[in-house]
Amino acid sequence: MGDNNTHSTTVGTSTTQSLLDSFMDNSSVSNGSVFTQNDFVFAYALIPLSTIIIVGNILVLISAVAMTKFRNHVGYFFIANLAIADLLLGVVSTVSIFNIFLRHSDENLATCILRIGLIVMSCAASVFTIACIAIDRCIAINAALRYKELVTPARALMGIAVTWVVAILYGFFPLTSLSSKYDNKCSFLTVLSKEYTLALFFAGFLPTVILIIVIYTSLCLVTRKQLKKINALDQFRRGSSQSTTGQLRYQKMKRNLKAIKTLALVIGTFFACWFPFFVTALVQVFCGEKCDLEDIAGTYLVLLGFLNSALNPAIYAYFNRDFRKSMRSLCCKNRVEPSDQLRQSVNLRRQSALSGTREPGDFATIAQRPRLDTCHSVSTAEEDANKNR
Repeated sequence: MGDNNTHSTTVGTSTTQSLLDSFMDNSSVSNGSVFTQNDFVFAYALIPLSTIIIVGNILVLISAVAMTKFRNHVGYFFIANLAIADLLLGVVSTVSIFNIFLRHSDENLATCILRIGLIVMSCAASVFTIACIAIDRCIAINAALRYKELVTPARALMGIAVTWVVAILYGFFPLTSLSSKYDNKCSFLTVLSKEYTLALFFAGFLPTVILIIVIYTSLCLVTRKQLKKINALDQFRRGSSQSTTGQLRYQKMKRNLKAIKTLALVIGTFFACWFPFFVTALVQVFCGEKCDLEDIAGTYLVLLGFLNSALNPAIYAYFNRDFRKSMRSLCCKNRVEPSDQLRQSVNLRRQSALSGTREPGDFATIAQRPRLDTCHSVSTAEEDANKNR
């Protein structure tokens, strides 16, 4: 009985191994290029990831354009540009999926360079745009009174254009510096030369990262001072009444603090997703043939980097009130959102009530207004009221 079980196990194992060998043999193409198991892991993981990237960033773009304050809020230009860069990465990544499942090898080196170049370009555009967002927030906080004068829509668009020009140069600079070890396997570390990899890190990624860290550090120092002011204003508001101007300043300081927290999350996510790839790539460059990190860097760490483009839409959808409101309105077209003026008026009256300076009739007026936080339109509510008469 034991011999039969052993024989069955041996047969099952050999059958599974033969099927796997047959599958890997069939993955060979006419020019001798073979897609490994890591390639198929990469493709299967990239299917849901690229779908999330494309759908999420399209929603961010539609939400941004649909917002009434989009043209008047220059900071949203950079967020939309970040979504475009992430969307491009998602679209280009689908080419890798079709390439693997259709079992086409990159016979043409130019085709591989084009795909790698587009990925590098979109990643460069992402990190440069994050730097632009950090600069925009720095000006908004340190020069609040001159913000609209300094950061105009024309200057923002000019900055975005410069971002893409520099990103294109970084993305397609490999055309002038190709690796000599290309073996029909399209991967970052097999295509990009040692010189280009070093230039990409030390002349592109590292200076931008240092700039972002310096800007964010200064923002943290300013925010720390503003946080003390917010706490002092909180204690003052609880003990006495406060003017409308002071309350508006208090609300603006809280919005700036929330914007910095969102920026910190975007920056932290980018570093967490892409830093392992760059470190591994540098180790591979200096270590050479002694280290075999190409599969790890080219498969799993690249997937981790792509994950950043899927997380950015989720960050803005959850932490940014304007984008959250716009996305909800897209998902529920009959939803009637309260205006910013109404929301601000309600907040001011609540604060006045807490400080004991409520004006007569304030909350009576608010109570007479219909609630606008459901997915039913006002017209639907009126029809229901007519039916109940």
